[in-house]
Amino acid sequence: MKMHGIVFLSAFFAILFSAAAFAAACTDSDNGINYAVKGTTTGVQDQTTGQIVTVTDMCGGDWNNEFYCGTWGSIKDLIVQTSNKCSYGCQDGVCLRNPATGKMFRDITNCIDSDGEGNFKEKGYIQLSYDDGTGEKLDDYCGFSSGGGSYGVLDYFCGQVYYFNEETQKQEDRMVWHYWSVLKPGKCKDGLLTEENFELENVSISQDSIKVSGNEVSISVPTQAVPQGIVIKENLLTKNEIQVVAEEVAFKTREKITITQTEIKVAEIPIRLPNEVAEAVKNIKIEEMELKKVEGILQYEIDGTKDARFLWIIPVELDATVQVDAASGNVIKEEVQRPWWFVGS
Repeated sequence: MKMHGIVFLSAFFAILFSAAAFAAACTDSDNGINYAVKGTTTGVQDQTTGQIVTVTDMCGGDWNNEFYCGTWGSIKDLIVQTSNKCSYGCQDGVCLRNPATGKMFRDITNCIDSDGEGNFKEKGYIQLSYDDGTGEKLDDYCGFSSGGGSYGVLDYFCGQVYYFNEETQKQEDRMVWHYWSVLKPGKCKDGLLTEENFELENVSISQDSIKVSGNEVSISVPTQAVPQGIVIKENLLTKNEIQVVAEEVAFKTREKITITQTEIKVAEIPIRLPNEVAEAVKNIKIEEMELKKVEGILQYEIDGTKDARFLWIIPVELDATVQVDAASGNVIKEEVQRPWWFVGS
């Protein structure tokens, strides 16, 4: 009975404490996001502790760090922070105004992109013109994404948004700049996407051989075996997996690839090209081909179908799986899935 009383009192005080912490109304002296006034906000900032704190709007260089009462996830009336770069400087928690126009923020009147949106094979730039007669040039570069994310390529481009103007308190159309970021560590050099996911030895490629389509980058590498080019494809959103295409036959792999003028190596082993393997198993209609190590042996695993005849008369296709030694091109194993009802050849 005594134990129940302790549990009850503990629960009661826990509820009372939580209610007192979150029931305390969040107050903001400058009534929300207001970069023209240095405000003070009082309330709960960390919902895990429920501690009531008081914070004041402040400057960080030209950036105004503004505190206000808002919602974080499903929790309401919390102190939330947002930051905006003041066009004419920040002082004592307030964005300074242009003496001529009285505005705190410049608007972009024109934006020119030298290399087009999402172009990772050229180091471009955007040229911005502002309504106060000034301008700015932003070069594509290698760096970290906003919020301190992964290191990669940042490609600037022009855009248009419909947004809420904090200064006029109205919804407006506005020209803005954005950037695409390719977050692949070690894959950026001087603002360009590099081919470090594979190695090229004594093979030269031109910028024209690099193509970008959506999230996919493809590079065509000419060799003696395939003069028109072995194509390396990488989906920028798929980590550590690339696709290799030779004469319209493709395979995917997560192993390291090295391409020379005379051969292609995977995991340091010279391999038969996928088009050669396809010729060796031409009785199989290939649907997917993957190159990987199985029990220490580098092999192609091929999924596809094989022609057959039910009752030796009716043509049908049966699912088939083939394993091929990547170095020699010899078939290791072939399995054809025959349903229980299948009779024929």
